Amino acid sequence: PELIATDSPSSNYVVHTDYFNTVQNSNFPITVSSLQKQLSNYDVAGEKGFDGRKEDFMLLVKGDIGTIRAFFDTKGAITATSETYKNVVLPKEIQQKLREDYTKFKQIRNKLKVTYEPGHPLEFCYTVVVKANGKKSVRTFGSAAE
Repeated sequence: PELIATDSPSSNYVVHTDYFNTVQNSNFPITVSSLQKQLSNYDVAGEKGFDGRKEDFMLLVKGDIGTIRAFFDTKGAITATSETYKNVVLPKEIQQKLREDYTKFKQIRNKLKVTYEPGHPLEFCYTVVVKANGKKSVRTFGSAAE
């Protein structure tokens, strides 16, 4: 079962505090944090499509820069997320590392993947495609790349 939220109604308070505290403590771009905050404030149990079903379900939150697949239990609590964002502003540490590794380069594209599960460390991976010296190169950075 799947619910899709594009302009999801959110409350004025954080509904999913563990998720919020985990993802907001990370060094993600503001565009990513904004979509994550939208999910944090989303009270899925109050949604029309939430009908007291007896099985877990998934909510798809779409934004301009990415998508969050949020998995919920039957009470409306987040059990996991799988998040994908494209062409985000890279953290300064990654930009610096690229400048150190390539004297002249052009960033072609990047992707950020984030995985959240309560009680586990947040996993994230930036995949960056650069062109340097006429060759494309793929670099990965983050918890999943280390």
